Amino acid sequence: MSAITQLTAEEFSTFPKTPGKQELLDGELISLPPAKHDHSKIARAFLKLLEAVLDKSRVWVLRGLPTETSWLIPDVSVIWPANQYPAGSRAPR
Repeated sequence: MSAITQLTAEEFSTFPKTPGKQELLDGELISLPPAKHDHSKIARAFLKLLEAVLDKSRVWVLRGLPTETSWLIPDVSVIWPANQYPAGSRAPR
């Protein structure tokens, strides 16, 4: 069994961009293949659904969501409670 190298968010931010999506989860690098067309269609439909029932200022499409130990890239995010933006991010325009 091999040991998994733990990364910091700073180390992760220096990694070169690769096709697909890379996330940092509790210090572990997670590499995912590029999304397929169906995945993107579902994410867009989910975004429209959320915007239909919530104030649009609470529904985000993010490039990255930092936490204390991770850097995640969700397809769609909802701010809860209203006006409580994730650390390291700014309010949507």
